[in-house]
Amino acid sequence: MQWIFAFVFAVAVINVFVYRWGISYNRRFIVETCRLVERVFQPADTEYTNIGGVVGFNMRYRLEPPLITLEGTLTTAPRHMMFYAPITRLTGRGDSLILSITAEELPAGEAHIVSRAHFEQDRVQLDDVSEMIQTPLPGEEFLVLAFNPWHRDRMVALFQAFDDVSSIVHIGFYGKTDCFSVVLNPAIPSLEATLIRLRSALTDIASPR
Repeated sequence: MQWIFAFVFAVAVINVFVYRWGISYNRRFIVETCRLVERVFQPADTEYTNIGGVVGFNMRYRLEPPLITLEGTLTTAPRHMMFYAPITRLTGRGDSLILSITAEELPAGEAHIVSRAHFEQDRVQLDDVSEMIQTPLPGEEFLVLAFNPWHRDRMVALFQAFDDVSSIVHIGFYGKTDCFSVVLNPAIPSLEATLIRLRSALTDIASPR
């Protein structure tokens, strides 16, 4: 019976260590990521709402034209939950940064850059995907989806402008609602460089012609 007690005690100690480490890591990760997004987009006003301890935060920024607002959700992997964390890895739930950026006015149309895995898991809301031109990008890990060659070429050019695409999951362009939708993996070291290039490209697309 002593070995059972020793085993249970050891598991409890490890669980406490993992919990404290995970909480500390996620708090630091949230603060650093939010500061990074602020540094890149330089908002005129910010608002943050906690969505459950170290689960993450909702953010809302007021931007300078031609971009108007940025609304986002940053969620973290449950690193502090020793028994649940391995399950989330299997189901694909990890750190995620989802941004919705509105502009004063965008050209009509719709187009997407999306990772093939994200697309095949039906995680992108598309009404008429069967009518879209699907263009595989080099490496076959990403697709460009568009209704016409003009939008396709713009998205291909945008993709090619990134030095590192490892943090990109989805970039959506919705002219009807004057909105960009962006899904990124915030745990990738190249996140800041990706956001800088993304902000520049979105500002260019949204600028009056």
